[in-house]
Amino acid sequence: PAIISRRMEQSWLLAGKTVQDGDEPAVTYRQHASRWWILLWYSYLSALQSLLWFTWSSVPESSRTFLDCDDNTLDLFLNEGPIAFCCVVFFAAWALKSRNGLRVSVLIGAIMCFLAALVRSIPVLLSDQSRADHHDLVLFFVHVGQITNAAVAPLIVASPSYLSLMWFPEDQRNTATAIANVANALGRAVGFYLGPAVVSSPDDIPTLLLIEIFLALLPLLCVGAYYPAIPPSPPSRAAREQLEHLGTEESLV
Repeated sequence: PAIISRRMEQSWLLAGKTVQDGDEPAVTYRQHASRWWILLWYSYLSALQSLLWFTWSSVPESSRTFLDCDDNTLDLFLNEGPIAFCCVVFFAAWALKSRNGLRVSVLIGAIMCFLAALVRSIPVLLSDQSRADHHDLVLFFVHVGQITNAAVAPLIVASPSYLSLMWFPEDQRNTATAIANVANALGRAVGFYLGPAVVSSPDDIPTLLLIEIFLALLPLLCVGAYYPAIPPSPPSRAAREQLEHLGTEESLV
């Protein structure tokens, strides 16, 4: 993976454009084509996190039957999102403080989304009678999966402006930030379609969960293969100044 990453970086570096800073003509800043790869998987993971969070509520009637639960339980699945966000947001801010912070945050997020998709699918392995006999255990696995996925949100949703600052030139920062921000809402929008399109009865719930496991596997593989935290050289003066402060208390603020 390290050799692949270096080769990809070399090829994508050549694909970038070199621009001059108007205030500092002696400094050359380079745009790296790999910035779009960084933005792609960041946005994909943000959308995925939202999609996984919304799974059960996208097909409430089938979910209630499959899990043998009521509306209060489905609402709790959703409430676990903001609760986990509040608990993890300070760790997310601390993680971004290091030079490798963006890669660490996104990689942790990809791992946690995949594990969440797996854990909450464990009840699928049980028969209808076994799920009924071990009802509390079934809900336990689903809650663990929901909370694990919910804890990913601050690692992804809270840092679009940081990503655009570090990777994009000034004239593209607004676009990059907008794409990364909208991605999370797009995941819920997809959930409104995907759930009802796949699930017509409680028996279809396992198929939906299996699809989402596959969707969660993609960013894990791609981010693990290549996802640098910072570009080889800054694309702007603001990015260069941020790089100088990474790892200090100033960067945390």
